[in-house]
Amino acid sequence: MFRVAVALLVVIVFAPPGAAHASDLPPIAPSVEALPGGAFETAVARFSRGDLRGARLELERLLARRRGVGMSTRVRARFLLAWIEAELGNHQLASASFYRVRKLEEHPLKEIATFHEAKADLSRGHPRTAIAECGTYRETYPEGSWFDECLLVEADAHVALQQHRAAVELYDQFLEQHPDDQRSETIQLRIAQSQEQAGEWEKAARRYRGLYISHRLPMTARRASEGIERLRAAGVDVDEISEQQLYARACSLRQAGQYDESWDLYCELLERAQAAEADGEAMASRLAAERHEFLWRNRQYEDVGHERARAYRRAPDAPGASEHAYWAVQGYAKSGLWDKAVEYQEIGMTRFGNTGRFRRTWDRTARIYASAGQYDKARETLIEWQGRSSKQRRSSKTKFFVAYYAFRNNDYETAIEGFDGLASGRSGWRTAALYWRSRAHDRLKHWKDARDDRRQVLKDDPDGWYAALIKSKERVKAGDPADLALARHGRWPGESRRELQLPAVPAGSSTAEAISRGWAEPRPGTRAPASATEWTARDSDGRLRGGATADGWGALALLVEESPEASGPGEATAEADVEPTPTGQSMAAAALVVPSTWTESDYWDRGKGVEIWEDFAEENAVHWPELPMAYELSRCGLGELAGPLLARVYEEVRDVTRSSRRRGRVRRWQASGGNDPDGQLARWAAILDLKLTAEAWRSMFAAAGYPASVSAFSINSVPLKRLGRATPERRAAWTLRYPAAYAPHVWRAGWEYDVDPLLLLSIMRAESLYKHDAVSRVGALGLIQVMPTTGNKVAALMGEADFRVDRLLEPGVNIRLGAFYLGSLMDRFGDQFPLAVGSYNGGPHNVGRWLRPKIGIPFDAMVEEIQFDETRNYVKKVTGYYAVYSDLYGAGGWVRLPEETSQDDPTVINF
Repeated sequence: MFRVAVALLVVIVFAPPGAAHASDLPPIAPSVEALPGGAFETAVARFSRGDLRGARLELERLLARRRGVGMSTRVRARFLLAWIEAELGNHQLASASFYRVRKLEEHPLKEIATFHEAKADLSRGHPRTAIAECGTYRETYPEGSWFDECLLVEADAHVALQQHRAAVELYDQFLEQHPDDQRSETIQLRIAQSQEQAGEWEKAARRYRGLYISHRLPMTARRASEGIERLRAAGVDVDEISEQQLYARACSLRQAGQYDESWDLYCELLERAQAAEADGEAMASRLAAERHEFLWRNRQYEDVGHERARAYRRAPDAPGASEHAYWAVQGYAKSGLWDKAVEYQEIGMTRFGNTGRFRRTWDRTARIYASAGQYDKARETLIEWQGRSSKQRRSSKTKFFVAYYAFRNNDYETAIEGFDGLASGRSGWRTAALYWRSRAHDRLKHWKDARDDRRQVLKDDPDGWYAALIKSKERVKAGDPADLALARHGRWPGESRRELQLPAVPAGSSTAEAISRGWAEPRPGTRAPASATEWTARDSDGRLRGGATADGWGALALLVEESPEASGPGEATAEADVEPTPTGQSMAAAALVVPSTWTESDYWDRGKGVEIWEDFAEENAVHWPELPMAYELSRCGLGELAGPLLARVYEEVRDVTRSSRRRGRVRRWQASGGNDPDGQLARWAAILDLKLTAEAWRSMFAAAGYPASVSAFSINSVPLKRLGRATPERRAAWTLRYPAAYAPHVWRAGWEYDVDPLLLLSIMRAESLYKHDAVSRVGALGLIQVMPTTGNKVAALMGEADFRVDRLLEPGVNIRLGAFYLGSLMDRFGDQFPLAVGSYNGGPHNVGRWLRPKIGIPFDAMVEEIQFDETRNYVKKVTGYYAVYSDLYGAGGWVRLPEETSQDDPTVINF
């Protein structure tokens, strides 16, 4: 079970050297000067806020002491220092510190230190040492969590030694054991490159050709193509790719999301097959038969509409006429040509409404009418549907849209009459009905009724989508400059890296290097460096320091606005936790403060949580040997490693306690005193004796530093609605449900790509509930659920040639790619962040087609008319989360929503 628990975690700690780190870029707020627990706790607090250099300095000071530091603290400090040195790219120093932990006689961190020492030695250019250390690891820990990962470390080390045949054997061995590993294509490329270097050119050519033809990721095909060209340039006779293989490549390109390339190759193949006369007849017939599939799956939707419309018009009475009409509707709808879609939907309903594709399609018909702006026909269609179906007569959703379409058709009295029943009921559409009834009352100048409905919305769902709409409209109308300055709109509050026109920061660069390249002179409203030495001070490894102090604030000072509210470098808090941001603080200054994950409150006591967690790990190590290591990792601030291990334990506990069959077997075994050869019944009995409450589990997960489980356990155990957010203590309780999860990564990515970190947290909550190793049923990965093909394309846009799909399970990588993608979507839709959020869920091509005929309409109507229920609800949910996050961490901020739709520029990004 332990190896399974760590399988996804390995990718987090297997990043290649030179990766960008949280300490390299602003914003990094001043962390802590001193904590009551001592220097180690202070170092962990700095590390947890992304201040790696400050944490390193604290650890070095602690380890330099000869007295007053206990053995357990010294080992943790040594391990954390090694981890930080590896993160900063100081692999020699990392190796030395990991070695000190590895040489201990016994310690829970010994195994992980052994593996990472080998990694560090490989990264610092000592491949022979890495091979020896991996051999020692595999001999010492035959069931170890990193046993198979050592195969890859050894293989890479053999590549570094030019021992390519040995490397290929190890790569193949890994793939035999893990054929479905996320890194399989990357490893296949490594094998081909090693075979090429070893002179096994025919084998390399076959491997390259296979990847060129069949792949899941665009970057794989490009690297394979480059390999083939190198071999050909070297005089290797590489077999030509057949027409059938090119057809397979066209399918792979489509699956990899390279739709235009796939379609172009299809057209080329069809043209060549048709020109080949008899020799290409079979291929031409096959391609012609699959033309529709290639058109549709490669998103050539307008062509689908035109071709099927022509086919219908040529033979409207032929047997396949209804199918042609159906696909004409689909093609025109997918391309946003709604008037054309209406035309053929009406034909289909009139001629084929009782059979086939058009039977019982009133819902689709109504949506098409609404998308075309024909709200009267949309409403009539739904009413007809209600007349034919008792289920629809009872459906609150159908009732709502019957009334809503009346509102959009300017029939406000009818709309109010339709909303009345829902507004007085208890269905999930009550709040929506209240909001739109208030809009109808406004149009009729029933001011009191409108005001009453809005008040009810704010009372029923104060943090929901409709409340956000009401608050936004009212605050914009009030026009208070101080209040408007607190508005959150999806972009970084203050000046982002992009707004400052700083260049992209290469991996491994320091904050000072990044800013010094982008700033010739101080810009107005910013603080200049204190002295020239601020830019020349260097660490022992030769890297530029961020300023005269070691905490990295010297460079960040440039980004702090000169204002009475701004916090300067010397105004560091002495508390371990930063409370949710109070109102009255400058939003730009508040944005630079990286908060702690959650704040202590009546529902979370740090000391008690650590005590419960320590006792649990110690008492149950006999059943879960990984618990002591998880506990030690959590004490080092590595919750993203410790948390999933504890989560796997909880899942087993939950499964056993909920199983009546297992409980019965344990009772019978205990009553009879029978045998238990494998110890399984004793393990179940121990689990049933635990009797831990939800509050105890929540405390342990908080102590372990795992936001996913803390938030999940807080859903039912922290009564947020009853608490409210009127006082700091109550606001602190909310942070358990709305944590600043992975804050250093989130704040850095938000600053770099001009996205509000609070919006990123809101999407993270909606996508994965802060679970960094989440994998969805469709294959989306990580905290912000990035699809592999999307991640590959985004990485290419960002210029990251070494992207691997498995790295989407690393919090920093996932957040960075997700922030870049979301920022690009906001560019496309003119900073209308709800449309960018909707695109994140439903795809920008879908949001674009819904928006196409609706530029300039009220924004609330645009969102209400999103055709996918999932996407419409997603926009509303994320906006509600954003409102809570803005209130908790945004200096009293509030969400400002667009008044009307503005633009769509698909040339920015369209995947």
